[in-house]
Amino acid sequence: MGEWIITLNTFAAGWLEAIWRACWQGAIALALVWVIVRFFPRLSPSICCWLWRLAFFKLLISFVWATPIELPLLPTKIEANSAWSLAPKLSAGKSSLIPSVPAQPNISVSPNQVNGKAVTSSPAPLPSYACVLFLLWLLGLIFHLVLLVKGWWAVRRIQLSCELVDEQEILSECDKLCQQFGLRFVPRIAKSEQAPSPMLLGVFRPMIVLPSDLLGDCSLSQIWLILAHELAHLKRKDLLWGWLPAIARALFFFHPLVWLTQKEWQLAQEMACDEFVVLWTGLQPRGYAEVLLKVAEKHCCKTQKGWVVAGMSESFMMLKRRLIAMQFVKPISSTKAFVWFVTLALLALVGIVPWRLVAQSSRQASRIQTRQVRVAVQVPLKKGMELTYEGLARVIVSGKEERAPVKVNEFVKEVTPDNTAIVVSLRAFPHPVDKSDISLRFISVQPDGKESAPDEKRLAGEIHPKLFSLHFVKVLPVYFIPQRNLKVGSSWVTKERLPIYLYVTTVNDQFLPWVEIEMSNRVVKQERIGDVKCWIVHRTLTKPVPIHGGNWAKRLSERNETLWVDAKTGLIHRVEAETILEGQRGKFRHNALQLQLKNRRMLTGSVLERRLKELWWIEMVQGKLSELFVDLQVYSLWETFDSDKIDQAQTLVKSLLQDISLFTQDLFPNSPYITYLTERGKELLRLDKELERTEEFAEGVGEPTPDFELTSVNGEKVRLADLRGKVVLLNFNVTGFMTEKFPSLQKSRYWWFG
Repeated sequence: MGEWIITLNTFAAGWLEAIWRACWQGAIALALVWVIVRFFPRLSPSICCWLWRLAFFKLLISFVWATPIELPLLPTKIEANSAWSLAPKLSAGKSSLIPSVPAQPNISVSPNQVNGKAVTSSPAPLPSYACVLFLLWLLGLIFHLVLLVKGWWAVRRIQLSCELVDEQEILSECDKLCQQFGLRFVPRIAKSEQAPSPMLLGVFRPMIVLPSDLLGDCSLSQIWLILAHELAHLKRKDLLWGWLPAIARALFFFHPLVWLTQKEWQLAQEMACDEFVVLWTGLQPRGYAEVLLKVAEKHCCKTQKGWVVAGMSESFMMLKRRLIAMQFVKPISSTKAFVWFVTLALLALVGIVPWRLVAQSSRQASRIQTRQVRVAVQVPLKKGMELTYEGLARVIVSGKEERAPVKVNEFVKEVTPDNTAIVVSLRAFPHPVDKSDISLRFISVQPDGKESAPDEKRLAGEIHPKLFSLHFVKVLPVYFIPQRNLKVGSSWVTKERLPIYLYVTTVNDQFLPWVEIEMSNRVVKQERIGDVKCWIVHRTLTKPVPIHGGNWAKRLSERNETLWVDAKTGLIHRVEAETILEGQRGKFRHNALQLQLKNRRMLTGSVLERRLKELWWIEMVQGKLSELFVDLQVYSLWETFDSDKIDQAQTLVKSLLQDISLFTQDLFPNSPYITYLTERGKELLRLDKELERTEEFAEGVGEPTPDFELTSVNGEKVRLADLRGKVVLLNFNVTGFMTEKFPSLQKSRYWWFG
């Protein structure tokens, strides 16, 4: 039930954004047309009718167009710098369903495992305000659809009560009018006692229906004008266009402008037919106006219009405006007609397309963005793209070469307006020492295919995999090669960062989990791998890089890579790489990696939305992990014994275990990221036990130390009671560490115990 509420909340949030955009943009269009029609009464009714059509088109298209075009017209917005930010809440996203991915085993972490006590699960999600509004709108939509069906049934009853007219004079006049108006077929003419006024019924099989009493009261010439009016509706396809305001009224039943302007639409439609009849028949408006008055005196059309009905008169107030408008009916010259055609076409192209105001950027940022837009055409990374690489890694562990398979899943979560792709990289490698080695990173890929510098705080919330940090292995050297570089003999130099954890410790008192390198790139030739035509690119380290690995590894001597690049897309299809280190015994190969693209697909629809919701949850977990490791410095609490921070860390760990359990067991049991969260859960369980022991030690700080007796490595007996009154420092550590960390202790007396 909780998952359905989350799904409904995400869908409702997207609906609310779309309907709000349509409401205010559509309101501007409708109000603008209303002002034009009211203040320019001599404007041609046909042009007014087209303006109303464009305004209602704007209303509907703004609702269904998901991504509006951004117009940088607002003042420049300066965004505050932050280490990293979480994705929007689930209530601000979109709906999603379970993706079709292989099933993974459930995590073995459950709330009952925390401290041996049962921990209550997270509260069930509640419907958001957007969800409530969406449900109310859905009820209103259903009600108005019922009204449309009811109106259709009323029209259907009129059709069933009709009798075909067999007067040859009337049928002959109708044939002549159809030929004069250029109609391809002649509609049927019928009479009915239930018809409130002359009307045109049916979209696909049109039929002119006349009230039975009207045939006896009107002369043949007057009936001829009535038929001309209804045929004008048929010629202008008013029945088909009538669907537009009908759909808008059902979708935006709460919008007052939609109700008001729909009547103006109907009036413009009738005026346009009046204009059509006067111009095409060449009659004086006086005779035509007399017919309108006669029909209005006897009949008043109350049947719902704008859907399958086009009538001749509706009310005396609207009839008055129609009679006044007929005074200004005159032919439009071909030049004016062309000008109006071009104007309406431009309005259709510019005005109907939805847009959104955004902040302006500086001139320099605009130039950078312009250059990036040029590259954007060649960027192959698209939102929803999933790339799966498989291969083999060979690493040196304790002087022995070990081999193990590597699997990498790269998923493009988002592509920002500046063409930076956010790639979620899931990497699995059974390390020879620690069999579990799996990581998940959110990587920013620049428009040139290179990985952006990782954010240190966010990196702290991600696993440091042993393969990719201890062994200088970067899975994909670049994510793609720009097409402009893919030609024989092309070469360029790039500055990059290799992941590293073991050898580099601190630089200027700052920990750096990478090493800066410079790579030379050169395109050699083309080669086919199966059905894929690839460019071969050789990459080499331009100069050795010093590292802090002791005598065993003093510097990174060589880095050789060969890439097979898809000639059509620029994507990396295959990778072969090796790293050569140099130490006291000379050069030696530290690792070698072979990867090949096994699968490439695009996630769309519910599968994509499901994946995005999973990643939002993981980003939330990694945010809490970052708070645990960076803000609380959890691994330093055993030194500081800060009780407040210990309590905060324990609360945060329990919250993380609950989140992981909810993700793996309730919300996303088939997620491809379950194994990653499983390993995180195991680490958190171990950390929870360490925090318990740290809390016990913290409670003992300040208490007297019990007496004990130890024998040093020299055989000397040392008893704590003999040292009473003196400052005694007990250090439990590796040999020599304290004298290196605290040189002043070298002048003090100390004992070593084995």
